[in-house]
Amino acid sequence: MENKRVFVDSSVLVAACLSSRGASYFCLISAPSLGYKFLINEFVFEEVLDVLKRKFPKELTKFFGFLSFGNFSILKNPQKTDLRKAQRIIEEKDAPILISALDNADYLLTLDKEFLKKEVIEFAKVRELTIILPKEFIKFLKEVD
Repeated sequence: MENKRVFVDSSVLVAACLSSRGASYFCLISAPSLGYKFLINEFVFEEVLDVLKRKFPKELTKFFGFLSFGNFSILKNPQKTDLRKAQRIIEEKDAPILISALDNADYLLTLDKEFLKKEVIEFAKVRELTIILPKEFIKFLKEVD
């Protein structure tokens, strides 16, 4: 059986709220119908809420629409002790995202260049997590459809 758990970074959620023509939006709209389950953690939820409230308050309803329509689950944040293993290779602010994705998902969908560094991709790959950009995920979705 194919792996279908996708941890969604806040960068993708904000981008999808801002444009219904971009790759991020397409991923969030298309993947659930193909059986993909989206995951975020409390950290991502709070980060997206904060960005949208401060910069784009009119887009808050889109965010909640994605959460209800898109087969999303909100996970608890990882324990602080678990974050230490990721903080050696990634910025501290991104460690909760990477650890949650490693522990719960098959893919990490992101636009954040910090996750696309060679050492982060290799760290994730060894642990069977694929870090992927929305445009690459679209290609993947079209292949399996």
